[in-house]
This record gives sequence, structure tokens and C-alpha cells, in this order.
Amino acid sequence: MDNIELLGYLIVAVTFFGTLIVSWEWVAHSTMEDKYVKLFFLTLVVSGVACAIFAAWPFFYTDLRLEYLGAGKSDEPAAWLDSVAISDRAEAMELYNSRFGVGWPVTAFFWYILVGLPFSAVFVVIAKLGNYVYKRNSKHT
Repeated sequence: MDNIELLGYLIVAVTFFGTLIVSWEWVAHSTMEDKYVKLFFLTLVVSGVACAIFAAWPFFYTDLRLEYLGAGKSDEPAAWLDSVAISDRAEAMELYNSRFGVGWPVTAFFWYILVGLPFSAVFVVIAKLGNYVYKRNSKHT
């Protein structure tokens, strides 16, 4: 994993967890009785955005890396392979071939179904349990 990829994942992780912390503070200071419903829908949106970013980043990174290696935008590998250094041609062909298959919107959809929805439900349950334990302990002291 090189520095560009690591930086991308770090930015996504900081954005994701920062948004969750800010959203928790926003909902915690809410006067609505249904603040857990509000929290659930807010985490659905945040997890949807995070899933889209996590799914799209490898596809955009592949294009960035190909441009860095000197590959053009042609669909024919022979057209742009001449502009790539000989030592980087194997990596360029591997990146070029990895672009085919399921696109990032489909990947994001499946991440959202398999990760985003369960995360939202579990996050709200943990928040509700944490609030219950906090209120129960604060009454006894």
C-alpha cells in the first residue's frame, strides 16, 4: 500500500468517525422524543456516504495511478502502453485489467446493504443502551 492509498483511507476514516461524533452530539442535544429515530436516519445517510466513498476510492485511485505511470485514456492497451516505462508495464497492465468488472456504484450498493444498514441499527441500539445505563447510574449517585 503506497502513501496515496493510505492517505485516502485515512481521510475517509477521519471523515466517517468525525461525522458520527458530530451527529451524536447533535442528536444528544435534541429535544425531540424520537431522537433515536432521528439518529437512525442520520446514521443511514452517513453510512451511505461512507460506503460510497469506500467503494469509489479504489476505482478513482486506479485511474490516478495509471495517470501517474504515464498511461493515457485510450481503451486500447497497446495505444498507451508505449508511454509507460518498461519497469512499470506489468503494474500498468494489472491496473488496467482491474478496471473491468463490477463498477463502484454496484459495489457501494452491496456495501450499504451488507455493512451500512446493520451498522446503523447496531449504532442506535448501542446508543440507546448507553443512554439507559447512563441515566440509571446517574439516578443512583
